[in-house]
Amino acid sequence: MSKRSSSVSQELPTALGLGTLDPASVSVKAGNTTANYLLGSEVVYQVTLSQSQCAIHEFLDGQELGKTVQATLKAAFTHHLMSLPPYENRRFERLYHQIADSFSVFVMDDVEANLKEVSRLFRESSQQALVSL
Repeated sequence: MSKRSSSVSQELPTALGLGTLDPASVSVKAGNTTANYLLGSEVVYQVTLSQSQCAIHEFLDGQELGKTVQATLKAAFTHHLMSLPPYENRRFERLYHQIADSFSVFVMDDVEANLKEVSRLFRESSQQALVSL
């Protein structure tokens, strides 16, 4: 690994959102560092860092869900996370169904209100977690 890729990989957190860094995916080309974050064996995020910006691509089942570009990784991840309410995000919808199917969960009549409350709690916990980035 070159000196440049070694220093950049130190800037990449070992975990990002629901993914963990795949060290084998880290590459440096033309001054841009790209890395994948995995959930199990699935790529959930691809991050590209340059001198002036950071791009995050989010994937589900191999298809891109969205892309966010900001000046820093922290800003890009925060903006990306907040750009789509969790109750409209297919990944979170799948997660909610897995939780409901796997555990005894009481679901009230107003599902949308429940999902909004879960979303609010998730945003609050996510903002606390971002402090560690």
